Amino acid sequence: MAALRPPFTAHDLSGLYKKVCAGIFDRIPYQYSNDLQAVISSLLKLDPKKRPDTEELLSNSFVHKYYKGTIDVEENEEANTDALLQTIKYNPKDLKGLKNILPKANYIQEEK
Repeated sequence: MAALRPPFTAHDLSGLYKKVCAGIFDRIPYQYSNDLQAVISSLLKLDPKKRPDTEELLSNSFVHKYYKGTIDVEENEEANTDALLQTIKYNPKDLKGLKNILPKANYIQEEK
């Protein structure tokens, strides 16, 4: 997102596959710091075990310096859920009518 383009680009699928598998990507524009480049590089490591998880990412000194939110996800999740529920307008006496105003489920059905 910082570069306003995908990290891996190529002229064809074969080239793209090779770049992704090799972990070859261009540096983000130089207007961004080396610290941000290091964070992005850590997120694009080939071995998923070497990529930081959310806790490690948020404890990174560079990320922590600019992070403005709360790290307590569970507490925040409950507040977000309550706020979301307030946006759905329905008649509590007609819960069957609620399915008519909500979008249809878009789950992928597994074949049995």
